[in-house]
Amino acid sequence: MKNFHVIETLTIEGGGGDAVELEVETEIEVDYHIEPAQRGGMTDPSWSAYAVLEGATRAQALVIAGVTVAAKGAAVELDDGEREWIEGEIIEYLGEP
Repeated sequence: MKNFHVIETLTIEGGGGDAVELEVETEIEVDYHIEPAQRGGMTDPSWSAYAVLEGATRAQALVIAGVTVAAKGAAVELDDGEREWIEGEIIEYLGEP
């Protein structure tokens, strides 16, 4: 597991149908596995190792104005761009080819 910070957009709806969007930074914990390099690894960079995210959960509860909006350990949905960024960071951190 590894922790990352992502920006999350929360939509809070009022009783009259009004909605407010808030952007908050959330610390997440990701589960992942590494697919090993193929066909020689560094000698064939088109077949380098890559990370695959298995899931993301909150590393801490999200509390706004004293109200817990999301509990620690709750699943976090990541968009494709966030997934690619995190997978790339994991490979770079591990020093994989």
